[in-house]
Amino acid sequence: MYTISVYLNNPSETTNLVLDLGATYSWLHCNSTTYNRTVAHRFGSVVTAASAGTLALHATDGRSAGNLISLPEFIFSCSSNPALLKGIHNAIKFPGLAGLGRSNSSLPAQLSFAAHRPVVFALCLSGSPSAPGVAFFNFRGPYHFLPQIDLAKSLIYTPLLSSPSKRHTLSNPLHRTDEYSIGVKSIQVNGKSIGIDQKILSFNHNGVGGTIISTVTPYTILKKSIYKKLIEAFLRESAALNLTVTKPVKPFSVCYLVDNIVETQVGPTVPRIDLVLDGHDVKWSILGSNSMVRIVNDDLDGWCLGFVRSAKFKSTAAIVIGGHQIQDNLLQFDVGNNRLGFTNTVLAKNTMCANFNFTNHQMK
Repeated sequence: MYTISVYLNNPSETTNLVLDLGATYSWLHCNSTTYNRTVAHRFGSVVTAASAGTLALHATDGRSAGNLISLPEFIFSCSSNPALLKGIHNAIKFPGLAGLGRSNSSLPAQLSFAAHRPVVFALCLSGSPSAPGVAFFNFRGPYHFLPQIDLAKSLIYTPLLSSPSKRHTLSNPLHRTDEYSIGVKSIQVNGKSIGIDQKILSFNHNGVGGTIISTVTPYTILKKSIYKKLIEAFLRESAALNLTVTKPVKPFSVCYLVDNIVETQVGPTVPRIDLVLDGHDVKWSILGSNSMVRIVNDDLDGWCLGFVRSAKFKSTAAIVIGGHQIQDNLLQFDVGNNRLGFTNTVLAKNTMCANFNFTNHQMK
């Protein structure tokens, strides 16, 4: 689970909300003390009770955080139904959810409309358990991370796609979302295609299939037929590296002992997984830091391949790229230009998403 810190009300108070990349709108618990008044607001075709209050975020020049900038009439939906957070680990302890989906009511859309700018935002989720990543709104860069590395210069672009159906169910049927979709044409392991039916990788007329990106899904979910071929190819390439599997830990199917794998700056040395995307020679490369999950318990100290089968999770997508696979990878959602920018792992660029300078300063 990932959260985002925003400032609500006047005077401002820091509030941590669950970060949902695909949610249509942001909402707070109806009994929350973080909003002041209730208004009627239209979310799509539904008019519902909502809260209108002041939301503030730090300004930035791309190098560090600046003064707070306020949006006085930010609209939240209001809900007292805890089922909206069902399936999101520990989410119930937070006062609400920040929706970043492709809708006019989402957090980035409201911020962009208020500034009279096209919708664009970037996420860099931290792979560190103790240091936060960063989100940028209404800002195309530069994105400077210590030691003064501008990740905007490393962005690779692929089109953002529109599903024939905007309704997608993930985790539970109450959670309607407006997901961000990209076109995966094939999957490679160590440069070799695993051979996938192209029809599965595309949306059908009902919006089933395709590839979406999710911050509320911990690990990448694959349709059963894709998962089977990925596992077979990964095991074959791992054997060529003299890696020996050990007893797996649920929900994973492939695990290795820690002592059997060499660790590097970009994680454990295992076969590279590439998502071949729309665009000229565009690949989302998944190295060990994003493909493998460290498991330490009484039975195992090892690394497990962090992909799971869709049969265990409710999803209409063929591929759901989960949080672990997007950590330490700067993603820029350029909705105005219908494209996604991504850097691949920033660990290979001698930085990490936790390396943004949050020290406040007066910007010129």
